[in-house]
Amino acid sequence: MKDKRKRILMIDDDEDDFFLVNTVLQDVAPDQYELTWAPTYDRALEAIGRREHELYLVDYRLGMHTGIDILRHFQSIGYEAPVIMLTGKGDYAIDNEAMIAGATDYLVKGDITGPDLERAIRYGISEFKHLRAIAENERKYFGIFEKSHDIIILADCNMNIIDANPNASKKTNYSREELLTMNMDKLFFLETEAKRFFEEICTDDAIVQKEFTFRDKSGKKIAVLVNASKLDEQLGTFLCVAEDITDKKREEQEKRQQEKFVISGRIARVIAHEVRNPLTNIILAVGQFREKIRPTPKTPRSTSTSSSATARASTNS
Repeated sequence: MKDKRKRILMIDDDEDDFFLVNTVLQDVAPDQYELTWAPTYDRALEAIGRREHELYLVDYRLGMHTGIDILRHFQSIGYEAPVIMLTGKGDYAIDNEAMIAGATDYLVKGDITGPDLERAIRYGISEFKHLRAIAENERKYFGIFEKSHDIIILADCNMNIIDANPNASKKTNYSREELLTMNMDKLFFLETEAKRFFEEICTDDAIVQKEFTFRDKSGKKIAVLVNASKLDEQLGTFLCVAEDITDKKREEQEKRQQEKFVISGRIARVIAHEVRNPLTNIILAVGQFREKIRPTPKTPRSTSTSSSATARASTNS
């Protein structure tokens, strides 16, 4: 069965303090924590290097070193973990220095009770996991934001552009600095489309999924498929993701033109076929007529003209 106890490392050169803390934790939360001990600075660095613990209790006084040195070591190796600084007496300067160096909390040994310590440990682990999840989501968001091939704009219902990704600058030919000083309605080719977009997105829980026409800095049209959704109703902020479909629409238009050309060709062939059949009959009839009638001065010219004209029509069709 997997051990679900949370592993904690206590870095303290006083063994009595370690036993006291371990006893208090077991009394308050039996079998919830596994506390191990590092009595020296060097032993602490070895244990930290293994990255096996979910939280670290660090005494401020460690012989020639201090708990601040431990916190700085965390920073130097790029290791993020919750650290609670312990000290024998309250000192605002130490408290402030510890917080700046990255401590999760600061506790005075003589003032804390078992429940206070357990609560601080539980909160430190929980808060660290929560903050790490937020940081991971932010990394994912900014990864998508920075690398997306779509135009991504964060704006508000006052039409202010709050942020824009690199591809927004690339597609519109505006620098990021220029975009951040613009109103978003200036990106729409038609004022009526801009008005309609803001009316729809600024309603409660709005989601807009439509085609619009943007324009770049030179006024060139950009056909876009917009997916926009409200982020914060109170602040009126929304995220707009616009896919550039200019090339796609041009290809569709060319395809439609090609299809029209093919259809026109089919119609022309059908008409030609329908016309050729009666013209052939006319040619045969004219030929038979010329053979049967008695020639007159006008007959050869008129019948010959009709026959040749009909033949040309039949050939052209």
